[in-house]
Amino acid sequence: MGNREFDFSDLDSLIQEDKFETSNIFNRNYTLEYGLGGCLLDYIGFEKNYKIKAFFEHGISFSDDVKDSMRVHESLPSIMSSNFRQNVILSQKNNNGAYAIGPYIAYAKSLLTDEEIQNEKKRLGKNLLIFPAHSTQLSQVEFDFNGFCKNISDIGKDFDTIRVCLYWKDIKNGFNEIYEDYGFDVVTAGHINDQLFLHRLRSLIEIADVTMSNQIGSHVGFCFHLNKPHYLIKTENIVYKPSNSSNVTKIRFGQEKKLSNQDELDYMKFLLTQHNADYDKLMPLLDKYFGLTNVKSKEELQDIFRECEKNYSNLKFYFGFFKLAKKYFSSLFGYFSNK
Repeated sequence: MGNREFDFSDLDSLIQEDKFETSNIFNRNYTLEYGLGGCLLDYIGFEKNYKIKAFFEHGISFSDDVKDSMRVHESLPSIMSSNFRQNVILSQKNNNGAYAIGPYIAYAKSLLTDEEIQNEKKRLGKNLLIFPAHSTQLSQVEFDFNGFCKNISDIGKDFDTIRVCLYWKDIKNGFNEIYEDYGFDVVTAGHINDQLFLHRLRSLIEIADVTMSNQIGSHVGFCFHLNKPHYLIKTENIVYKPSNSSNVTKIRFGQEKKLSNQDELDYMKFLLTQHNADYDKLMPLLDKYFGLTNVKSKEELQDIFRECEKNYSNLKFYFGFFKLAKKYFSSLFGYFSNK
């Protein structure tokens, strides 16, 4: 446990930005951070220099629309967690394939052995793991931190240890000091470009007895996939403010709209706040949005990546053909124009 990769509370080391390899992903884009590419290639046994010919959605999307970032990669097959998003993409995006593979944490390995996990659980006693709503590259999250911490303290009376897992950006924002002042242990899964991010996050969840958050996100699906109870702490007025003054950022944060499935999402959130939730009603919703039953075997994922490779190769051929045709007709048009 002396290795800093296993010291989840070594915040300064874990959020350093200058020590990470780039994700080994074809046509890399922002959705393939967190070491996902390495997790997947290791899981299926492909060479680490293999380039996956696909666009991956960033975590979970509850929207019934296609993101602008995905349209930039229109030519690539798409990979996401749930059948819900798969159907959205197939109905709105003219690409050559969409595949739902379930919670990405399913393809990560814990950094700890079973024995090390048990030793940590003994050291911590009954422990509660909290995932607060977090900032992003473009925004800073704001809510009533003190009210949230008081809620955690009240809930945490039945636990020996309370751990708060902070996103790297919020450690840079200094938010860890708020939680530390309340006596909570602050931990992190690491920097966005850390190839061990998902492995470390899996370790943290596996150590926990109960998990909680104040906003739904990928972590909810991760926890349920790993058979950890997860509850939502109701927090009013969670706001995301642009972290810079660019017009693009301001426009992006001014475009929030009510989703057509908002009522269903609100009902799922309500069920997650209930400690005696009706799982017969909750689990189908979790499966719909987080793809809990979409996890693929090694062989199934290999087949998906090979199909992505084939689709990309075919598309590259057609792009090459149309490029030559365009060049030919442009030359032909120039020839007759000079007549």
